[in-house]
Amino acid sequence: MGEPESKIQLDYAPPVHVLRRRWVRVGLTLLVIASLLGGAWWKYRRRIPAVLYAYKEWRCMRFSAAKDLAAYEEDEPRVAALALRKDYLVIPQVAPPSTKPVLTVAGYVAAPLTAFFGRKQIAAFVGSLTSADGREWFVAIELNTVLIDVDGARRLQIMPWVMPTLPLDGSAPKSLIRPGLTKIKNFHLARIYRLHLDWAQHDPQHADRLTLRYSINNIPGLLEGRIDNNGTFTLRVIDGPLQNLQE
Repeated sequence: MGEPESKIQLDYAPPVHVLRRRWVRVGLTLLVIASLLGGAWWKYRRRIPAVLYAYKEWRCMRFSAAKDLAAYEEDEPRVAALALRKDYLVIPQVAPPSTKPVLTVAGYVAAPLTAFFGRKQIAAFVGSLTSADGREWFVAIELNTVLIDVDGARRLQIMPWVMPTLPLDGSAPKSLIRPGLTKIKNFHLARIYRLHLDWAQHDPQHADRLTLRYSINNIPGLLEGRIDNNGTFTLRVIDGPLQNLQE
């Protein structure tokens, strides 16, 4: 009888029981990771909408526009030119029962602000200001005009929205997760007036202020906006035709 055959063990082929232990360790590691991720998801799932909202606010606060950008225009040839651009909203001003526009206006639409509010709106500023105490605030200035008679007289509404900076981890209290509308300014524009507003600019000397240049029938003027430590934004007319047109 011959000698029994011996089993040859190859050095590069680990035993079956070693492979089994290795896969068990891998499986347990994956299970632990999945449990941790699942726990984190369960813990923070309610913060996800707040995180997305804070991110939209952050995009608005970091938005910048060209210094020579027209925020709002009523001059007919200029409105026609702006109507060709996708980033402008063109609004015919109609006085019922007539369907013919008394006036057509064009205004700039900032994409981050549209995402934040969920609607298109004309704005003269989207960004941030820093109050005297060092706090940074989200500030947006919305513009709206409303016909007040069939001849074309209008009410210009300048509407500042202010909101504190939200933490990007979504931990802000619910009471803070909404912008506040503060101190609307209304101006009466006669039928013959044609308003032009530039995009507002930061005051290089004061982090809590911005300036907004405008003209009515090519007569220039200036507005100044300022935010205080409580987040109240105050707009005042420095000079120009709007000084005598505030309601």
